[in-house]
Amino acid sequence: MARKELTNPQDHPELSPYESPPQAAPPSQQGPGFFGCFQNTLALIVLAFVVVVLVGGTIFYLVVRESSDATESVVGDVTDLLGGGPSYTAIEVRQLILTEYESFWLESYRQTQAIDVYASNEWPGILPGRRSLRYLGFVTVTAGVDLDLLEEADITYEGETLVITLPQPQVRDCILDEQSSRYYDRQCSAAGVVDAGCGGLEDILRERALLTAATENTPYIFDEAQENAIERLGGFLTAVGVQSVRFEVSEVQIPLVAQTGTCSVPIIDDGDGDLEVTIDEPEFITPTPNP
Repeated sequence: MARKELTNPQDHPELSPYESPPQAAPPSQQGPGFFGCFQNTLALIVLAFVVVVLVGGTIFYLVVRESSDATESVVGDVTDLLGGGPSYTAIEVRQLILTEYESFWLESYRQTQAIDVYASNEWPGILPGRRSLRYLGFVTVTAGVDLDLLEEADITYEGETLVITLPQPQVRDCILDEQSSRYYDRQCSAAGVVDAGCGGLEDILRERALLTAATENTPYIFDEAQENAIERLGGFLTAVGVQSVRFEVSEVQIPLVAQTGTCSVPIIDDGDGDLEVTIDEPEFITPTPNP
């Protein structure tokens, strides 16, 4: 039987009398194993995700900043062009306004009037008496500013303030509501027997109704049209970047009725001077300050 020799500590000075010889590590400490590999992989994924987020965020920030800088540059250019500063010329201001209002007409007030007109005249020839007719006309009147009359000399600067002198307001359109208007109190029978017609009184009444709508109460209509035109133009110029603007109204007299509109001042033939026309005070039905 082989004899097992005991190790003498003195023969191995590297070992302490109180230490045992090295032993093999337990299985759990011999390597990473499956769970260790999983943890390492997970850490790499998280690290990669963080790197992607950081890189993507940096790129996004740079793109947004460049876009913002570009936008600010464009806005700055537009503001320089339209900003109402001294470098913005009168011709550019005028062209900007006329481009916005392509018809060169700024309608700033609209109102419907009910006008009651009475007319009568004598029967022609030997027929005795008079014939008469009444008419209730509903006429819509528009008023505003003819921007085609705006000259470059009407656009100046006082320091940083843009000063625009507008033409005086005018009446432009007189729109007769044929469906609502009507004739009544007709007395056109000769000697109370034969209805020989009213001898053109219908046309006279219509013309007088349109004339009254175009010329009555004009101070109020023009004040409203002027105020609304200034408000609308001021809002438009402010929206495109003008910082300071002031409006004035020209003292140059122009016709009350715009030549480009449908209103007219008719020449009414009074015949032999026997025509009698009575017009009641117009009733204002539907004022529309800002059409």
